[in-house]
Amino acid sequence: MPNPTIRLVGGGDFLGDEDWRILARRLMLSPRELQILQHVFADEKEQTIAVRLGISLHTVHAHLRRIYGKLGVNSRVEAVVRVFAEYVARGRNACPLPSAPVAFAYSRRIAA
Repeated sequence: MPNPTIRLVGGGDFLGDEDWRILARRLMLSPRELQILQHVFADEKEQTIAVRLGISLHTVHAHLRRIYGKLGVNSRVEAVVRVFAEYVARGRNACPLPSAPVAFAYSRRIAA
């Protein structure tokens, strides 16, 4: 199953596979933790993540606790913000920023 992606307004991926691999190394995430985090970025619920990855809901929660610990955060939104902060901190040369406006999955929740 392909990994979920964050899309730019007008189409295109915000973070490509190589961007995710680099971020996972920098944040010391395991391959499974990276998968879970990508599904969080796609605004998928824990139950959906469990079904898509063929693991139990309990396992998803355990991975999320470890991810939160590694990132020093306490919530899904904080995790998204932390990963974007790491992405931006890497600089334009290592991982170019998109030139188009970005549509984030969480923007609709914050506005609601």
